[in-house]
Amino acid sequence: MLKRLSLVFAVVALAACGGIQAEDDAVDTVEAEELGSTESALTQCGTSCPSGYYPQRYSCSFSCGSCSSTTPNQVECFPNSGTFNQCGISCPTGWHSTSYSCNFSCGGSCSSANPNQATCVPNSGTFTKCGSWCPDGWHATSYSCNFSCGGSCSSANPNQATCVPDSGTFTKCGTWCPTGWRATSYSCNFSCGPSCSSANPNQATCAPI
Repeated sequence: MLKRLSLVFAVVALAACGGIQAEDDAVDTVEAEELGSTESALTQCGTSCPSGYYPQRYSCSFSCGSCSSTTPNQVECFPNSGTFNQCGISCPTGWHSTSYSCNFSCGGSCSSANPNQATCVPNSGTFTKCGSWCPDGWHATSYSCNFSCGGSCSSANPNQATCVPDSGTFTKCGTWCPTGWRATSYSCNFSCGPSCSSANPNQATCAPI
Protein backbone atom coordinates (compact mmCIF):
# COMPACT_ATOMS: atom_id res chain seq x y z
CA MET A 1 0.00 0.00 0.00
CA LEU A 2 2.81 2.41 0.92
CA LYS A 3 4.59 1.62 -2.31
CA ARG A 4 1.44 2.47 -4.28
CA LEU A 5 1.01 5.82 -2.47
CA SER A 6 4.65 6.69 -3.07
CA LEU A 7 4.23 5.94 -6.75
CA VAL A 8 1.11 8.18 -6.97
CA PHE A 9 2.91 11.09 -5.24
CA ALA A 10 5.85 10.70 -7.60
CA VAL A 11 3.61 10.85 -10.67
CA VAL A 12 1.79 13.97 -9.35
CA ALA A 13 5.11 15.67 -8.61
CA LEU A 14 6.44 14.96 -12.08
CA ALA A 15 3.23 16.31 -13.67
CA ALA A 16 3.49 19.50 -11.60
CA CYS A 17 7.10 19.98 -12.63
CA GLY A 18 6.11 19.45 -16.25
CA GLY A 19 3.41 22.12 -15.95
CA ILE A 20 5.86 24.56 -14.40
CA GLN A 21 8.39 23.85 -17.14
CA ALA A 22 5.75 24.36 -19.84
CA GLU A 23 4.74 27.68 -18.23
CA ASP A 24 8.38 28.77 -18.06
CA ASP A 25 8.83 27.86 -21.73
CA ALA A 26 5.76 29.95 -22.65
CA VAL A 27 7.13 32.95 -20.72
CA ASP A 28 10.51 32.54 -22.41
CA THR A 29 8.80 32.48 -25.82
CA VAL A 30 6.86 35.70 -25.10
CA GLU A 31 9.99 37.42 -23.79
CA ALA A 32 11.93 36.34 -26.87
CA GLU A 33 9.21 37.68 -29.16
CA GLU A 34 9.11 41.01 -27.29
CA LEU A 35 12.89 41.23 -27.39
CA GLY A 36 12.86 40.54 -31.12
CA SER A 37 10.38 43.35 -31.76
CA THR A 38 12.51 45.72 -29.67
CA GLU A 39 15.69 44.71 -31.45
CA SER A 40 14.15 45.58 -34.83
CA ALA A 41 14.66 49.27 -33.99
CA LEU A 42 18.04 50.91 -34.64
CA THR A 43 19.51 53.88 -32.80
CA GLN A 44 22.50 55.49 -34.47
CA CYS A 45 24.48 58.70 -34.68
CA GLY A 46 23.37 61.17 -37.33
CA THR A 47 19.90 62.11 -38.55
CA SER A 48 19.42 59.66 -41.43
CA CYS A 49 18.36 56.00 -41.43
CA PRO A 50 19.60 53.13 -43.59
CA SER A 51 17.56 51.93 -46.57
CA GLY A 52 14.39 50.15 -45.48
CA TYR A 53 14.07 52.15 -42.23
CA TYR A 54 12.34 55.42 -41.36
CA PRO A 55 13.26 57.99 -38.67
CA GLN A 56 10.79 58.09 -35.78
CA ARG A 57 12.53 60.53 -33.46
CA TYR A 58 15.71 62.56 -33.08
CA SER A 59 17.62 63.17 -29.87
CA CYS A 60 20.81 64.61 -28.44
CA SER A 61 23.62 62.23 -27.43
CA PHE A 62 27.01 63.56 -26.41
CA SER A 63 28.40 60.15 -27.36
CA CYS A 64 27.72 61.25 -30.95
CA GLY A 65 29.38 64.65 -30.52
CA SER A 66 28.08 68.09 -29.60
CA CYS A 67 24.32 68.64 -29.81
CA SER A 68 21.29 70.32 -28.29
CA SER A 69 17.52 69.91 -28.26
CA THR A 70 17.32 72.04 -31.41
CA THR A 71 20.32 70.41 -33.14
CA PRO A 72 19.97 66.65 -32.50
CA ASN A 73 22.66 64.21 -33.56
CA GLN A 74 21.05 60.82 -32.96
CA VAL A 75 18.13 59.08 -34.68
CA GLU A 76 15.88 56.15 -33.82
CA CYS A 77 14.99 54.11 -36.91
CA PHE A 78 12.25 51.53 -37.45
CA PRO A 79 11.66 49.14 -40.38
CA ASN A 80 9.31 50.37 -43.14
CA SER A 81 6.17 48.31 -42.56
CA GLY A 82 2.43 49.00 -42.75
CA THR A 83 1.26 52.51 -41.87
CA PHE A 84 3.67 54.63 -39.82
CA ASN A 85 4.48 58.18 -38.72
CA GLN A 86 7.94 59.35 -39.70
CA CYS A 87 10.05 62.45 -39.22
CA GLY A 88 10.14 64.41 -42.47
CA ILE A 89 7.29 64.92 -44.94
CA SER A 90 8.62 62.77 -47.79
CA CYS A 91 7.60 59.10 -47.50
CA PRO A 92 9.86 56.31 -48.81
CA THR A 93 9.27 54.66 -52.18
CA GLY A 94 6.20 52.42 -51.98
CA TRP A 95 4.39 54.66 -49.47
CA HIS A 96 2.45 57.92 -49.77
CA SER A 97 1.67 60.66 -47.24
CA THR A 98 -1.94 61.13 -46.12
CA SER A 99 -1.33 63.92 -43.60
CA TYR A 100 1.36 66.11 -42.09
CA SER A 101 1.74 67.10 -38.44
CA CYS A 102 4.04 68.69 -35.89
CA ASN A 103 6.17 66.52 -33.61
CA PHE A 104 8.85 68.14 -31.48
CA SER A 105 10.60 64.76 -31.23
CA CYS A 106 11.44 65.25 -34.90
CA GLY A 107 13.70 68.17 -34.00
CA GLY A 108 13.69 71.91 -34.43
CA SER A 109 10.53 73.96 -34.41
CA CYS A 110 7.27 73.08 -36.14
CA SER A 111 3.62 74.07 -36.40
CA SER A 112 0.51 73.15 -38.35
CA ALA A 113 1.71 75.58 -41.02
CA ASN A 114 5.25 74.20 -40.88
CA PRO A 115 4.90 70.44 -40.23
CA ASN A 116 7.84 68.08 -39.77
CA GLN A 117 6.13 64.66 -39.65
CA ALA A 118 4.19 62.60 -42.20
CA THR A 119 1.77 59.70 -41.91
CA CYS A 120 2.86 57.17 -44.55
CA VAL A 121 0.53 54.52 -46.00
CA PRO A 122 1.46 51.73 -48.46
CA ASN A 123 0.61 52.40 -52.12
CA SER A 124 -2.30 50.12 -53.04
CA GLY A 125 -5.33 50.50 -55.32
CA THR A 126 -6.84 53.98 -55.57
CA PHE A 127 -5.73 56.42 -52.88
CA THR A 128 -5.63 60.11 -51.98
CA LYS A 129 -2.30 61.61 -50.99
CA CYS A 130 -0.72 64.91 -50.03
CA GLY A 131 0.90 66.69 -52.95
CA SER A 132 -0.24 67.15 -56.53
CA TRP A 133 1.69 64.27 -58.09
CA CYS A 134 1.24 60.49 -58.07
CA PRO A 135 3.96 57.83 -57.84
CA ASP A 136 5.07 55.81 -60.87
CA GLY A 137 2.32 53.40 -61.87
CA TRP A 138 -0.51 55.74 -60.82
CA HIS A 139 -2.08 58.83 -62.39
CA ALA A 140 -3.99 61.77 -60.89
CA THR A 141 -7.70 62.00 -61.67
CA SER A 142 -8.46 65.04 -59.48
CA TYR A 143 -6.90 67.57 -57.12
CA SER A 144 -8.42 68.88 -53.89
CA CYS A 145 -7.76 70.84 -50.71
CA ASN A 146 -6.90 69.10 -47.44
CA PHE A 147 -5.67 71.17 -44.49
CA SER A 148 -4.13 68.00 -43.01
CA CYS A 149 -1.61 68.22 -45.84
CA GLY A 150 -0.14 71.39 -44.34
CA GLY A 151 -0.20 75.09 -45.02
CA SER A 152 -3.10 76.79 -46.76
CA CYS A 153 -5.05 75.49 -49.73
CA SER A 154 -8.17 76.11 -51.79
CA SER A 155 -9.87 74.81 -54.89
CA ALA A 156 -7.64 77.20 -56.84
CA ASN A 157 -4.56 76.08 -54.91
CA PRO A 158 -5.00 72.35 -54.16
CA ASN A 159 -2.53 70.30 -52.16
CA GLN A 160 -3.92 66.77 -52.51
CA ALA A 161 -4.27 64.31 -55.42
CA THR A 162 -6.44 61.26 -56.01
CA CYS A 163 -4.27 58.57 -57.61
CA VAL A 164 -5.54 55.65 -59.70
CA PRO A 165 -3.46 52.73 -61.04
CA ASP A 166 -2.38 52.97 -64.71
CA SER A 167 -4.42 50.35 -66.56
CA GLY A 168 -6.12 50.15 -69.96
CA THR A 169 -7.42 53.43 -71.35
CA PHE A 170 -7.83 56.19 -68.78
CA THR A 171 -8.31 59.94 -68.38
CA LYS A 172 -5.88 61.83 -66.16
CA CYS A 173 -5.02 65.34 -65.02
CA GLY A 174 -2.28 66.90 -67.14
CA THR A 175 -1.77 66.73 -70.89
CA TRP A 176 0.94 64.08 -70.93
CA CYS A 177 0.67 60.30 -70.65
CA PRO A 178 3.01 57.91 -68.84
CA THR A 179 5.50 55.69 -70.66
CA GLY A 180 3.62 52.96 -72.52
CA TRP A 181 0.54 55.11 -73.21
CA ARG A 182 -0.30 57.74 -75.82
CA ALA A 183 -2.67 60.73 -75.65
CA THR A 184 -5.74 60.31 -77.87
CA SER A 185 -7.54 63.50 -76.83
CA TYR A 186 -7.39 66.50 -74.49
CA SER A 187 -10.27 68.00 -72.51
CA CYS A 188 -11.19 70.37 -69.68
CA ASN A 189 -11.84 69.12 -66.14
CA PHE A 190 -12.17 71.64 -63.30
CA SER A 191 -11.25 68.85 -60.85
CA CYS A 192 -7.79 69.03 -62.41
CA GLY A 193 -7.37 72.76 -61.85
CA PRO A 194 -9.23 76.04 -61.44
CA SER A 195 -9.28 77.21 -65.05
CA CYS A 196 -9.45 75.37 -68.36
CA SER A 197 -11.25 75.38 -71.68
CA SER A 198 -11.31 73.53 -74.98
CA ALA A 199 -8.55 75.91 -76.08
CA ASN A 200 -6.66 75.43 -72.81
CA PRO A 201 -7.19 71.80 -71.76
CA ASN A 202 -5.85 70.28 -68.56
CA GLN A 203 -6.74 66.61 -68.98
CA ALA A 204 -5.65 63.83 -71.33
CA THR A 205 -7.19 60.52 -72.37
CA CYS A 206 -4.41 57.95 -72.50
CA ALA A 207 -4.53 54.67 -74.43
CA PRO A 208 -1.95 51.86 -74.45
CA ILE A 209 0.64 52.00 -77.22
